[in-house]
Amino acid sequence: MNEPTPTSSSPADPANAAAVPDQITATAHGAQAWLDAFDERIGRLASNGRSWLGPLRREAIERVAEHGFPAQRDEEWRNTPLRDLLAARYTPAGAATVDGPVSARLDELDLEGIETHRLVFINGRLDAERTRIGALPEGVRVMSLAQAIDAEPALVEPHLARYATPQAHAFVALNTAFMTDGALIHLPEGAQLETPVHIVHFQVADDSDDVTPAVFPRCLIVAGAGSAAHVIETYAGLPGAAYLTSAVTEAVVAVGADIRWTKRQEESSDAFHVGRFNGRQVGSSTLATHNVALGGRLVRNEIEIVIDAEECETLLDGLYMASGRQHIENRTRLDHAKPNCHSEERYKGILDDASTGVFAGRIYVHQDAQKTDAFQENSCLLLSRDATVFTQPQLEIFADDVKCTHGATVGELDESQLFYLRARGLDPVEAHGILTYGYANEIVESIGIEPLQAQIETLIRARVRESHARRAAVLSGR
Repeated sequence: MNEPTPTSSSPADPANAAAVPDQITATAHGAQAWLDAFDERIGRLASNGRSWLGPLRREAIERVAEHGFPAQRDEEWRNTPLRDLLAARYTPAGAATVDGPVSARLDELDLEGIETHRLVFINGRLDAERTRIGALPEGVRVMSLAQAIDAEPALVEPHLARYATPQAHAFVALNTAFMTDGALIHLPEGAQLETPVHIVHFQVADDSDDVTPAVFPRCLIVAGAGSAAHVIETYAGLPGAAYLTSAVTEAVVAVGADIRWTKRQEESSDAFHVGRFNGRQVGSSTLATHNVALGGRLVRNEIEIVIDAEECETLLDGLYMASGRQHIENRTRLDHAKPNCHSEERYKGILDDASTGVFAGRIYVHQDAQKTDAFQENSCLLLSRDATVFTQPQLEIFADDVKCTHGATVGELDESQLFYLRARGLDPVEAHGILTYGYANEIVESIGIEPLQAQIETLIRARVRESHARRAAVLSGR
């Protein structure tokens, strides 16, 4: 891999510091091990000229040491199967060899047919050879976060860890303490970035069976007044690779800005993924998130947006598809802090085999947020009698002049529609594929980027074919 040479003054890339302990256990009792690892790997960089970053990291790791890790007795984590995640032994991921399978998978993840600004991170490190940034409008920055901290810290310091704070929980705190790199998208006033930014986080596990590599990618989006951009984050890994991705994205959106953020998660079937997006709308603006989760062994996505100005539009779309024994969890919170705002939230799940899905969506309307118009809908399609879904739509309203609605539905494919397609010559696999994708289509089309939509459609149809193949194999073996 052709990666930038680290310098001794780089606070965001601690690869040149002392080695960490070989194994770090993430149980509550093992929090001290993370503190020791921090002292070994990062703590000594606190006085390297970035006086604000060292204390930020220290505050985060001390939060882990003091409060430990979540447990299922905690209300926010009671449906998350934490045992395997917390029992694993971790080590910060090292540099990876980019061989044929890695290159082929990265090519598959590329968005063909459209131009993008592309940043590629492999095991948390920028791959300069595969990163390509085209011509940018004046003043716009699309760059590695580590490079930005070194070259333009004034763009980073006022915002980093101000919206997703270490106090959220241990995984956000670990990301803050151990983040090595990620992306900065900084849009000055009036900047219109018409070319999407595509950030690829790709993980290649080590050969050792004793430890699990952990990566901590960070993304920061700062949108000035009247600016616009579409940022896509893709998370993926080699098939069968076991690793932990603890990812954090922060976005602050000023008046008149229009920011769209899409997350595509296709992690390895043996991977853990804990991701968080924190947004704050500080002026009348539009913020839209599209969250597509297809991979991973245990996945927890969190989105929290504070609507801190009048006349804001906030859109949350989500789609998740799980099979086998996957667990995919989505937790959202929309904080309506100011009046005259509108939000819409639609999440859809497709669950097969013995997989589990969780949706917990909360709309919180403050007392001063009069004239709030908020809509939330969660639905789930069960393709197997062994699949399980937990859905918790929640409204907390402290204003008296609002329009807030929510709903949740769980069901199966319509047998009459299947019969209709079968009667017109379609085989069962194709009929199931059409109806399953038709169910997901509303969410996929909202992304608005055709190559990405086509890739997601292909993945959904492939998963349906695999499901039928598994069932056929079981029936033939009886």
